[in-house]
Amino acid sequence: MSLLYPDSLPKSVIVDDIEYEIRWQYYVVLELLKLFSDRTMSDNEKAYFIFDLFYVGIVPENKEYALKAVTAFIDGGSWDNGYESEEKSDRPVMDWNIDAPFIWASMKQTYPFWDWSQAHWWEFKAAFDALPDTAKINEIIRIRLKSITGDMTSEQRKAWVALKKQYALPERPGEKYTDRSAQDIEADLKRQAIENGD
Repeated sequence: MSLLYPDSLPKSVIVDDIEYEIRWQYYVVLELLKLFSDRTMSDNEKAYFIFDLFYVGIVPENKEYALKAVTAFIDGGSWDNGYESEEKSDRPVMDWNIDAPFIWASMKQTYPFWDWSQAHWWEFKAAFDALPDTAKINEIIRIRLKSITGDMTSEQRKAWVALKKQYALPERPGEKYTDRSAQDIEADLKRQAIENGD
C-alpha cells in the first residue's frame, strides 16, 4: 500500500479493453525517459525497446495505443515542479541522469527514512514534485532558468554566468540499448535502487 496513493497505484494499463501488466517502478520509468530522448535510434527502434522494458510479457497489438499508454502512465499526476510560469527555456532545465546526484541528495534530505528501492513511479514523481524550494535540485533548476538581464550589476552578471556555466546541462547524444534485454536493464536498475536506497 502506498502512503501517497492508497490502493490506487496502477501496475497495469488497459489497451483496447485488455489489461497488460507493466513495470511500474520509478527506476524503470527513468530508463524509459532516457529511451524517449535518445537521438541515435529511429522511432521504430525506440518503440521496440520502450515496449520491451515497459510491458511485462505481452505487448499490445495496437502499437499506437500501446505507446500512448506508456506516455499516459509516465505523465500521470503533477509534472511541472512549479517552474512553468516565471521563466521559460527552450533547452531542458533538468536531466534525470545527469542530475541524479542532486536529485538523490534532495530526496534523501527531504525524505530520509523512505525506502525508494521499490517505489512506484507516481510515488517517486509526487515526492519529487513536492520537494521544497530549498532542495538542491530546485536551486539548480532556478539557476538554469535565470535570465541574465541588463539591470544586474556587473558583479551579479558575472556571478550568474559562473553559476549557469557550473550547472549547465551538456549537449550529448543518446545511448544505444540494443545489447541489453529488458530483464537485464530491470535487474541492474533494481540493484542500483537498492544500493541508493540505504
